[in-house]
Amino acid sequence: MRGAAALTATPRDASALRMLGTVRYLTKRFDEAAELLQRSLAEEPDNTKTLLNAGTVWLALGNFAQAEAVFVRLIE
Repeated sequence: MRGAAALTATPRDASALRMLGTVRYLTKRFDEAAELLQRSLAEEPDNTKTLLNAGTVWLALGNFAQAEAVFVRLIE
């Protein structure tokens, strides 16, 4: 099961949320990407891949303070 189909079966699956969020980012659907990645982080707050993706999305949205907080967290 992948992407949206995986979320239907398991809506709190952090990996599926991260993957779908990444797809939304790649298709320039930044608001949707941010929401999905935030949901993924709620399930796995220390996931490095999700944090990196979320920071990248927040940069794309122009939310530099939130992106900086994530990137600082990644290097600590």
